[in-house]
Amino acid sequence: MMGKGWLAAAFVFAAGLGAASAQEASRPETGRRPVPTVAAVLDACGPDLKERCGAEPLATGRVAACLRRNEAALAPGCRAFVGERLAAGRAGRETLRPARETATKACEADVKAACGPDLSPRARGACFRRHVDKMSEGCRAAMAELRRLQEQGRQRRAGAN
Repeated sequence: MMGKGWLAAAFVFAAGLGAASAQEASRPETGRRPVPTVAAVLDACGPDLKERCGAEPLATGRVAACLRRNEAALAPGCRAFVGERLAAGRAGRETLRPARETATKACEADVKAACGPDLSPRARGACFRRHVDKMSEGCRAAMAELRRLQEQGRQRRAGAN
């Protein structure tokens, strides 16, 4: 029997990777994807969580990162479980790629004019937010579409949990 710490790790892992497994509880009445269960995480990765990630603080990103770092050494069931979740995350990022590229192109000249050419991505974002009124209509429209798609993705993920 695992202690409370490993139950917490399973919760953290499920939150971090959005667990998916054959043992998940489904909600046919809503048409949503299956809801992840802590039991599915523990069944797939319990021993690996303890052995490979036992020293990791119980934080969403750290436990998931530990399992990703050790993916090659994980038990086959856990490796498949983690791989499915990573593939789902990549698919979500790929869906946003065209909108990100469009927004970058539409805003590039506006951001350089308002903020200067030599800023880090984080500084460009902060400058953009401070000077959004100076951005062209095309830039603002592209950013609005990107935000709409990001929110749509968040709602889909929240609905799956």
